Amino acid sequence: LLTEQAGVQYLVATAVSFILAVSLNFLISSRFVFRGFSRTFLHAYVSFISAAFVALFVITAFMFVAVDVLGLYYLFARVSIAGLIGFCNYLFNLYLTFQVHGKHH
Repeated sequence: LLTEQAGVQYLVATAVSFILAVSLNFLISSRFVFRGFSRTFLHAYVSFISAAFVALFVITAFMFVAVDVLGLYYLFARVSIAGLIGFCNYLFNLYLTFQVHGKHH
């Protein structure tokens, strides 16, 4: 959409869309998933964004290994890796970003 409609260069559009998607995910997560977090909004946001960038790097590295080194089908690899990294990211956010473990009833 940014590239086609607004003429934004595709790599810039990719970065902008990643930040927007992660920011929306943060807002939804902080409101509905990790309610009552103890950190400041900014501190939690920076931690959330940082975790997303680390996850992006890990996903890319795992995809390379799974597809190019192990020869797995890329869709199988992507879905498997998404499940693993998504679970790890949830735990990171539960314990570190929002620090709400044990606070939900």
